[in-house]
Amino acid sequence: LKLQFLYFIGGTPNKNSTTIMRTVLLCLVGLAGLAAGAAPTLDNPGGNGVKVPGSTYSSLYGVDIRRVGDYVYCLGHTGGSSGVAVMWAFDTSENYQGLLEISSLNAGGFDVDSTNKYAYATTQSGLYVLDISDPTSITLVTTVATGNYYKVLVDGNSLYVSMGDGTMCFYDITTPASPSLITTTAVPVSGALPTQMAVSGNYLYAACGKQAVCYYDITTHVGAYIAHSANYFYAAAIKDTYLYIGERATGIYVYDISSGVPSGPSGSDAATVSGSAIQFRAYYDHLYVCTYIYSGSFRFQVWDVSTPSLPVFLNEQVGSDFYQALDVYGDKGYVVGWQGTWFLSGVDNSWPATSAPVYKESAGCYRDSMDARVFSENIYWGPDNTIESCVQQCYDAGFTLAGVQFGTQCWCGNSGDIDTVTRLKEETCDMACSGDSTELCGGSWAMHVYSMVPLPSEPASTYVGCYKDDSSRVLHYLAYFDASNTVEKCSEICYYNEYEYAGLEYGFQCWCGHSISTAVSVPEYECIKSCPGNSAQTCGGNWRISIWATNV
Repeated sequence: LKLQFLYFIGGTPNKNSTTIMRTVLLCLVGLAGLAAGAAPTLDNPGGNGVKVPGSTYSSLYGVDIRRVGDYVYCLGHTGGSSGVAVMWAFDTSENYQGLLEISSLNAGGFDVDSTNKYAYATTQSGLYVLDISDPTSITLVTTVATGNYYKVLVDGNSLYVSMGDGTMCFYDITTPASPSLITTTAVPVSGALPTQMAVSGNYLYAACGKQAVCYYDITTHVGAYIAHSANYFYAAAIKDTYLYIGERATGIYVYDISSGVPSGPSGSDAATVSGSAIQFRAYYDHLYVCTYIYSGSFRFQVWDVSTPSLPVFLNEQVGSDFYQALDVYGDKGYVVGWQGTWFLSGVDNSWPATSAPVYKESAGCYRDSMDARVFSENIYWGPDNTIESCVQQCYDAGFTLAGVQFGTQCWCGNSGDIDTVTRLKEETCDMACSGDSTELCGGSWAMHVYSMVPLPSEPASTYVGCYKDDSSRVLHYLAYFDASNTVEKCSEICYYNEYEYAGLEYGFQCWCGHSISTAVSVPEYECIKSCPGNSAQTCGGNWRISIWATNV
């Protein structure tokens, strides 16, 4: 379930008036100490703020924003119906870094890959890959496709892009710089336009514009929709098994997606929102909403979603700008719009600190998959991930296991969740943590699990003897070839995969199996290869295998 750190994309309602100064709003939201009824403090709501230097870009109209590491990236375009699409960056102290002109037509949206190096940006003229590793020199890597592209969402190795005619495009970004088109799906209802998107389980959900919620099976790529009598849907976000859809005039609608297919909303699920909800951001137990009212009042709202089925309005701050999109990062928030820079405080998204460090013990590296998640609770997804923060968050949320994956992800589970999951060799979990490059936070579909309670002792393996091997193999499961092979490493992976025997051969090979009843023993001196990971140990020889009982 990807929800806490999806970077959601705001809709772009048309504005006919060209008299409005279209400048950039970069809103830094200080997040500390929210209480129900205490409104966030908005500094200078009517003034201008941080802009790109120079008159050429003084009237940029921002449509999307992300904080990536120590920098804030914005996407927008110059004023007018056919402006120049631009991406630009600030540091977190509001200092301008750099800018790239992307195309000659208006911008749509963007998202960032899991390495935080590449951005996928859409405009009315195409889909582009940008290198954002250096904010002072944003560069165009490639034009993926030409055409009228609208909104974009990254989920792991998948890229979802909507087009101006409602078509949904499915890309594979296993190679981040070279997206590969899998297929396209026509809009499931005439006149609909997928705007803000979110993924949960096997489904992609979208606020689909014209009185509809669209959803797509991400394995078959088949699209469907649920019609609604409301005005126009712009915004979408997910909390647990509930989908929030923002409507143009009256409210937030809540759909139950526990079965995948949205059901509802019931009458009691519709919560009133002041104005048109054009963009959502779900973060822990809060839902942030950018809204506008046709009379010219624009609002930044905070909702409590600790009970996900029924959002509760907490407070809002009224301003004079068109709040278009936002991102939240740790104890800061960022909004892009038309008229300047604002600072908000009074919103608490920090996890409570405990009085002492949480106990943690490595439980190993495990295989994860889209169809069979190791853990179901994705509590964090972003650029500040560390082992310690993940363990702390899972502990505070009442879980006994924490799992870090793909550098940026933190998942939570409980004892028993890993009992039937395939254990991998430790080297598979080899990605640096996004919040601390000196730590390793899992890998691609590989989760390093930590326990907050002591784990039961593993039974020690028992040496059986040296045996002859041949092409028919004494043990039939090849666990790995590893230049750091040891008896403990091989025995452990065979044990956790429930094999009774582990065999080390030719130094770097590890084999697992259930029986050695037909194996032929040979003198010990024929197993003469030292283990590369521990020269004091013996790891078989040439067609000779050192066998250990794992005591499963």
